[in-house]
Amino acid sequence: MLLALIEMLLTLLALIPPMFSSCQVDHPMAWIQLNARGAIGAPTLTIVTEGGEEIAFSLDRDSSLVAYLPDRNLGGLPDLAIDRRDKNHVILHFPVPIGLKIDRAILSAVVRVGQTAPKYPFPVAAHKVLGDWSESKVTWANAPEHEVTPTSHAVLPVGEKQLTLDLTEIAKEWTKQASSNHGLLLRTAVPLTSNRQQVPSGQQRVSLDQQLVDMYDWATDLDAALREAKQTRRKVLAFVTADFGDPLITEQERVLLATVFCHPAIRQTIREQFVIVRVRINPNRLAIRLNSDSKPADGSLLDPVEFRPPALVVISAKGRVLKKRTRLGPLNAGEVLRWLGSKTRLPKVSALKSAAHLYELAARMPGDTIQAPLAEIQEQFPDTEWAFKARIRQELPSLVANYELQTALKVTGESRVLKAATEYLLKVQLVDGSFPMGHPLQEEHREGISALCSLALHQRGHTEQATKGTHWLETRLGSHAPRNVNSFTATYFLDLQMHRYASGEANAEEVQRAIQFLVAGQLSNGAWSYSKRFGEDWKGGFSGWPKTNLGRAHSINTAIALEALTRAKRAGLTVEDKVLKQGKAALLAMRTGPGQYAYTYPGPRKFDSLDASIAKAPAAELALLRLEAVSRSDLKMAIDAFMKSREALDIPRKLTDVWLPPNALSGYFHSCAYFHAAQAIREFGGPTNRKHLADLRKDLLRKAEPDGTWMDTITLGRAYATAMAILVMDRGPKAK
Repeated sequence: MLLALIEMLLTLLALIPPMFSSCQVDHPMAWIQLNARGAIGAPTLTIVTEGGEEIAFSLDRDSSLVAYLPDRNLGGLPDLAIDRRDKNHVILHFPVPIGLKIDRAILSAVVRVGQTAPKYPFPVAAHKVLGDWSESKVTWANAPEHEVTPTSHAVLPVGEKQLTLDLTEIAKEWTKQASSNHGLLLRTAVPLTSNRQQVPSGQQRVSLDQQLVDMYDWATDLDAALREAKQTRRKVLAFVTADFGDPLITEQERVLLATVFCHPAIRQTIREQFVIVRVRINPNRLAIRLNSDSKPADGSLLDPVEFRPPALVVISAKGRVLKKRTRLGPLNAGEVLRWLGSKTRLPKVSALKSAAHLYELAARMPGDTIQAPLAEIQEQFPDTEWAFKARIRQELPSLVANYELQTALKVTGESRVLKAATEYLLKVQLVDGSFPMGHPLQEEHREGISALCSLALHQRGHTEQATKGTHWLETRLGSHAPRNVNSFTATYFLDLQMHRYASGEANAEEVQRAIQFLVAGQLSNGAWSYSKRFGEDWKGGFSGWPKTNLGRAHSINTAIALEALTRAKRAGLTVEDKVLKQGKAALLAMRTGPGQYAYTYPGPRKFDSLDASIAKAPAAELALLRLEAVSRSDLKMAIDAFMKSREALDIPRKLTDVWLPPNALSGYFHSCAYFHAAQAIREFGGPTNRKHLADLRKDLLRKAEPDGTWMDTITLGRAYATAMAILVMDRGPKAK
């Protein structure tokens, strides 16, 4: 009865209009994270027996369950996530013995937050799980049932770093018989289906995201847009965006709507000349269809391989593509007007005082000084589109300030692009020293991306910002067990520390700690996987993967880890011969010929041709050359194969993180492959390779966004690709 009352109270707190604005409701994408088992701060169950003895139980099984990845097992991830929209659950199991006489049982866990941090108290519920499950197999789709009524609640205050749940009643049930302990499921106690906020007046307002979408009368689909365009003698403007299986808009879509597409001149032009439609493409589902040899876009006019989100496409009423824009960095409203072929012109700043005049002045003001003219616009021109744009500028200050441009944008030339890219990284570095992600689903890669961004800034001479990022990484990684850390992260953290060491910013002890962290992720077979935990726990048996008891390693992870360690050894740092010997043996076992490496190890042996190995072979051959296991001609073959086939890496860019046929290339491979190929090319030396490096710089300049940044994958985001591009293009340290 008490639990029912608590649940009712929590629900009422979420639904009844609050008296104070501090009781507003979070965005549904807000979430918290817990460390998975084996890491410091992972959920622990502390039981106090009737005799007063205190016993702490660690997890023996855990996994995240994600609604928009219903068939994906996430048991090997280092993080466990719970969100406010009830799409991310956590399933846990503690090995509580039968017969234990319990006085009380308390679950405690360290809580972390990502980009979309809760702004208001976060309600968490624990439910009793009713069936057995396997950490390596459980998914959202096959998860066992759980009791509808929670066994425990907790409301996590804003800023609180410790989650505590009283599990006394359920723990007592677990001690009665072994079959009763199937663990528990953690989820939000009060799911939010939209980010509607409560306001002091007691009236709900529609979420800002929804208002941004509602600016336009979108056609239901592309076919409907074409029919309407014929009837009204207009063109179609397709806004191609990513669809991750939920109605929420992505960051890229929010940026474009909140800057350019809410500009009154743009809105007027689109109303008068276009039928606008949102074309939502799910990158992962598309990749699955491609891998099954079905038509990629089901006969759609817009082939997602060509029109990767985010993109803008103008189509005639007869269905002919007239123009497309697939490079969508921050845009300028005047530039977009010209691209749309509009005769509408932006108001001049020198015009008479008006809402447009005030906004243009406000956009040029620094910091908090912008608030006064924005407030004046809303007060003097409350019913205009300028008032709405001013409110967006107020409510999304960092987003709009970082992306909205008031002057024509055209960053060209290698030095200017590099400068713009560097300024972007400086601008987006977060207060704690880390760097932003493209999508919360990939939060585990924040550390690796932050290492790359810090390395790029250090290489460009911004040592203070690089040191800030390094300190965040040292603290963050110190809270993880090495077996849970992604090996990309450990490799790039070593890269960063070695670069700082070479310039005198780090001492040998700091680099040795980074070396040991990477070494600790090495599997018993000498290879590296996504993480040691993933590699050891992998059982296969789904999606075409054979069942195995040998785990799963990857040639790309092994290649870059071994390359970094051999470089450290060559620089005079301590790397045990046993580590290098085992790594060499594993990498050679994956090698099917010069420049050819099977994707997974011990098996199955797939994607090991020259053109399928371009993302990993240069790093692998370079490491093996240093270990005297291959020849310079083998490294040259890998470099030549990369240069010949590198355009294939452009196909999955901005499209998908899932492997695309025929060579299992993925969106994030592009920057990774360019970065490691450039390292190999630099070491090989010679006139031919100097030309290769020049060709890579030309490639990247051609693929840069209009603002001088890069984006390869929506989920990893802009900071990742921009840092990688800087590291490829930059020819040496620059003065600050």
